[in-house]
Amino acid sequence: MLNIIGYEFNQLDKDTIKMIFKHAGMEEEELHVVDFKHEEPDLDTMDAIFAVGKVAIRMVVRSLVKSGRIGQSTFVGNDMYNKEAGFLFINVGVNISEIMTSQENKDFVWEKVQSTVKYYREIFPFESFVEPLEGIDDTTEMVKLDAALVEEDIDNQDVPINVGDNVTYSVGEILQSLYDRVNITDPGLTKTLSKYEKFVLHTTTGDLSVYPTTRIPADEEGFFISLKDLVILLKFSTIINTEFITLSKEDELSST
Repeated sequence: MLNIIGYEFNQLDKDTIKMIFKHAGMEEEELHVVDFKHEEPDLDTMDAIFAVGKVAIRMVVRSLVKSGRIGQSTFVGNDMYNKEAGFLFINVGVNISEIMTSQENKDFVWEKVQSTVKYYREIFPFESFVEPLEGIDDTTEMVKLDAALVEEDIDNQDVPINVGDNVTYSVGEILQSLYDRVNITDPGLTKTLSKYEKFVLHTTTGDLSVYPTTRIPADEEGFFISLKDLVILLKFSTIINTEFITLSKEDELSST
């Protein structure tokens, strides 16, 4: 388990850093995000730590020195990798909200993330933790049976409903869909996207068309937004720590 530790993480921060790691090849179940302000993690039980932000880094180093896991000579800014001891400590001295503020920050964080994933895989190589079940010859039949058993429950689940000309999107889902479709590490991202009229983000509440430029066709019928406005909206959502945004076809924006 990779423990991502920060200080004053909001939900958008957590979603963002998890999606960056997933973009680098990590699985959701391999990531554990901890907010040092609201939790007291037992660092003695953590063998893989990725600290984000100067405050979190200082707190992690202080705790590790106090417990004797690292020596007094270790100073803030050092990364530690010991394959034999099975210990990994990588730190990034910028906050999540600062990552997208400059290309330098994006490159720096992406390099750190890639190094973390590389070292993590070396210390904890991926293995199948589930042993094959004995006595089951037809796995296809079992899958069909499972689907039949849960079909009724799926049909009865609450489904998000769009009311009138408004639709509410989860900020986390928008970010996830954005990371799935756009390579945020591409230095020429703006130039690359300018070649396309639009791209579509898919969420449980509906599709959102994103136009790389402000040239939006007058006959666009679905919900849409320019990439520039979307970035501004997501940054604003981070500041006020909102989990949902509502778009209206009358060009009204609101946050909840």
